[in-house]
Amino acid sequence: GGAEPAGGSTRNFLLETLRQYAREQLDAAGGSDHWRRRHAEHYLAFARDVGPGLRGPDEIAWRTRLMEEFDNVRVAVNWGLDRDEAEDALVAIRIVGAISVEAAMRRGSGVGAWAVRALERADLMDEVELFDIRSGAVWDLYQRGDLVAARDLSLEAIRDGIPPSPNNSTSAHACAATSSVNLGDIETAMRVFEDGLVGVDAHP
Repeated sequence: GGAEPAGGSTRNFLLETLRQYAREQLDAAGGSDHWRRRHAEHYLAFARDVGPGLRGPDEIAWRTRLMEEFDNVRVAVNWGLDRDEAEDALVAIRIVGAISVEAAMRRGSGVGAWAVRALERADLMDEVELFDIRSGAVWDLYQRGDLVAARDLSLEAIRDGIPPSPNNSTSAHACAATSSVNLGDIETAMRVFEDGLVGVDAHP
């Protein structure tokens, strides 16, 4: 057909066509899981590079890098979360955890929804992974208008304090406080806010 792809994005259309062709060839060769695992591991390393940048002074530049590769990140996360194998699921979980701050920054990114989905595999996660995933998931709940669930999961995430070396140290506190304010519970909001300030001082 001669129809122009939506938005006139011929380059994106061609890239997606090539990706689809490559997926079909991998499936036909019977090696798709091997290559998809390598692909996911590559994007875990990428996410671990990008994550700190999203929280630093060059946030905009790092977000641009993330957006340029976001389709690949999405493929890696969805593949890993679809897998029964714990190792593959953990790669996806760690990608989401590394960039979980995006759930608060950009509602349309889908990172919060990935975090909600990843919570189904909470039994695989260590303390920091669970904290990071909850910190992303709370914003998906909040942005969908489920303030009670957002507040409750936020409070659960921060109940034992901020673990050492999280990728997303303040999102759960911010969501707990914001949700509490919107629910009319100013006392909880102030307590959470004060706890969050202590946590930030402990995790510069």
